[in-house]
Order: sequence, then C-alpha cells, then structure tokens
Amino acid sequence: MDYVSRFKRAGKNVCVHPDAFIEHPEVVEVGDDVTIEKGVYICGKPKECRFGSRVRLETSVYMTLDRARLVIGNDVRLYPFCYISGGENFVEIGNHTHFAPGCVIYGHGGTKVGNHCAFAAHSMLASIAHDWRRVDVPMDITSVRGPIVIEDNVYAGANVIINMGITVRRGCCIAANAVVLEDTEPGGLYVGAPAKRKCDRNDPGKPPPKTFGSLFKKLRRQTRRPA
Repeated sequence: MDYVSRFKRAGKNVCVHPDAFIEHPEVVEVGDDVTIEKGVYICGKPKECRFGSRVRLETSVYMTLDRARLVIGNDVRLYPFCYISGGENFVEIGNHTHFAPGCVIYGHGGTKVGNHCAFAAHSMLASIAHDWRRVDVPMDITSVRGPIVIEDNVYAGANVIINMGITVRRGCCIAANAVVLEDTEPGGLYVGAPAKRKCDRNDPGKPPPKTFGSLFKKLRRQTRRPA
C-alpha cells in the first residue's frame, strides 16, 4: 500500500516499507526524510500522530494509539522492538532523542520526554500500573496512572524503570537497572532500586568511569590460575 500518498501531510523523501502496517494513515503527519521500516505497526485511530523530520522507526516498532496523541520531534530514532501505548492520553518526544531496542513507553498518564535524551535498551516509562492497594476486586482489572516528565539532556541506562508521577530533571543520568520512585534534582547521577542521588555529574572529586578495558584486565587478574 502507498501509505505516503494517504498521509494527512508528508514531507520530502519519506520512505515506508511495504511490510509496515498503519491502520489510519489519514491522520498521520510526517516531515522530511522520515523512514518507517519493515514490521512497524501503528494501530488504532489516534487523535494526533505527528512525526518531525529525520525520524526513523526501525524494524518491528509497535504503537497502539487509539484515541491518543503522539508527537515526535526532529532527529528521533526508535530502535527495533520499541513499544508505545498511548492509552487514550499522550506521548510527546522532543528533538534529538533516541530509544534503544526494546524500550517501552506508556502514555496512559501523559508522558513527555525532552530534547537530547537517550534511553538504553529495555528502559520503561511506566505511567500506568495495576492498583495493588485494592482488595475488593482482582488486581488485573484495576489501574492507577500519573504523568511522567523527562526534561532535556537526560540519559537512562539499560533496564531503567521510571514510574508514574515522576519528573526527571534536566541533565540527570540514571544508572542501569535503577528504579526511579521520586522526582530527581538537576544534574545528578542516580543509582539503585529505589534510585538515590550518588553525586553531581560535574563533581570534580568523583573518580573517572572505568572503561571496558580496565574491567576486562581486572577480571583476568581475578581468574588467572597460579603457575
């Protein structure tokens, strides 16, 4: 199917793989140099679905957007197997931001991501959850939701979970496997589950990060057998 001709608006040099599926192309707006690769699914009829220029949806990105609003800025990349659920609310992603493979974004509580943000593999923005506090009904039919705001220039490592009602302030780094349960302060390094502020990113007293080379040498020393 020639989706580009059916878009509400399409810029120049827009490429949609023939194996992609877009349920309601008539509401989709895209800028210049947009690529939608093989196996991308955009399901449901969103209130708004707008991509800026130089956006790339890689293989098997899946979006369910019925009655939701999705706005993606310029120079954004969603790597393979990313998942976005609009939840009849909204997801907004700023310019120069990317999500590595397997990231999950729930927009049920309203999710806004700023500019120049980077999310490593399997990170999750969870603006909805089941309500464990209710005992009158099964938990699988309950839900609680709240907004998530990620300000500009934020980096989240692999497997980070950012929960509903959370604001991650400008310039923060969230270490791999951290679970963010409280608002952060600007420019901090946060580690752990629950995530706690370890130091300022610009703290001149903190040691430099270890490289993969130094870690490999340490591992070899620890495992070397005596002669």
